Amino acid sequence: MSQLNGSAFLERLLEAGGPIWHRWDGNAPALLDALISATKNEFASNRVPEARDHEASLRRRRLVWLLDRLAPAAGLELFEPYPTEELAIYGWGRRLPLDRRNELTTFPITPDTPGHWGRRMVIQALMLAWCDTCPNDRLESILNWRDVWSPALKQHDICWLHDPEDEFYRRSTDIKSRYQPMLVSLQRSIAVLHEADETVRESAQASGFRLLTYLLRDIAIQNPVAVRPHALPEEYQSWMDSVLASAPFAEVAEFGCDLLKIRRERGTDEFLARSLWIWRHGKNDWQQLYFNSGMFRDDWISERVLDRLAEIVPEDELETWGTLVTWDSDDSRIRAFCRWLPPKYAEVLRDHFNHPDREWGACAYQNYLSKAPEPILRLVWAKMSELPQWQAELLDRRLFAPQRVRLAPIVEDMQTVEGDLRLQDPFNHRSY
Repeated sequence: MSQLNGSAFLERLLEAGGPIWHRWDGNAPALLDALISATKNEFASNRVPEARDHEASLRRRRLVWLLDRLAPAAGLELFEPYPTEELAIYGWGRRLPLDRRNELTTFPITPDTPGHWGRRMVIQALMLAWCDTCPNDRLESILNWRDVWSPALKQHDICWLHDPEDEFYRRSTDIKSRYQPMLVSLQRSIAVLHEADETVRESAQASGFRLLTYLLRDIAIQNPVAVRPHALPEEYQSWMDSVLASAPFAEVAEFGCDLLKIRRERGTDEFLARSLWIWRHGKNDWQQLYFNSGMFRDDWISERVLDRLAEIVPEDELETWGTLVTWDSDDSRIRAFCRWLPPKYAEVLRDHFNHPDREWGACAYQNYLSKAPEPILRLVWAKMSELPQWQAELLDRRLFAPQRVRLAPIVEDMQTVEGDLRLQDPFNHRSY
């Protein structure tokens, strides 16, 4: 087949129902020019696709998504013509130089209706860009987000925010150095827990709960002391009370006592208590957590068990995971398995490619593509005609697309993707 350049390739990419990247001629500047032109033409009419016009909406999202990944870091002007598209807002915002970062907090947020999906997505795009543009040597400033963003937020907007505390925790990887900044921020949240302004009160509670959870998690994993599981929910609560009264938890528990009281009044402290029990399992205690994981089957805490197992199960315990993954069809199991799986075991994922749950199969396949050696993948490509179409498309993209356009190693669940537009992929099996 002949190679395709610029606009010819782009049109095939946007509309093709099969592998196409192998036909790209590799001319990145020509592809970017075509992408800029096509995006301008698509938005020229200022017509907003109706909600039921899935194809038109998908085309727009694909164009802006590609533009964000292929445009240069200095190309923020490429996104300025599209101020109502959340992916374009994010693409513009994350390219702002540091001296213009404050423009994110004054960007007009529309629509004006609190709780509206469009408003939620605009706020998310702005907040994520604000976090992403924070320099590594100023990460602590992310924890001051309420001071910066409160003037822009309305009542109940806080319910839809991406949590900046998550960004600080993810990027501040030194477990000891992040303790004090989080503790100070927790104290600031607690100081305004009972403010008359409901927006201030909501944001303080949300921020405080997040920080308290992260602080307790860090202390727990640094001080692993596994205990036998409890039979009744109230036993977890009384156990947590005794743990929090002891060193080294006492300082955080004392500062967070008002938040713990609110959680208890809402009936949500059992989740925190069970989480604390899980986190106190260290690398020497993985077998106890594994053997008792069945207690949490079909439970809302089960994903937290799996995430902790992915952190503490030894690298040579492949057979253990084989049993754990096949125990239930909940796709949180395959995600945890993929996070744990060393690349040397990538071939075992083949058994999951054609799982009846499409989410499960896609996660296994994308993880395989991220871990299998390229020579192996090229051998698979040689027999591309024997693959299901969706697998051929992803393999094509893995082998021939630019690095920034390639697949994520994990297919996150939909709720997680809705809460973080950076995880969207309009070219995957979901088109989202």
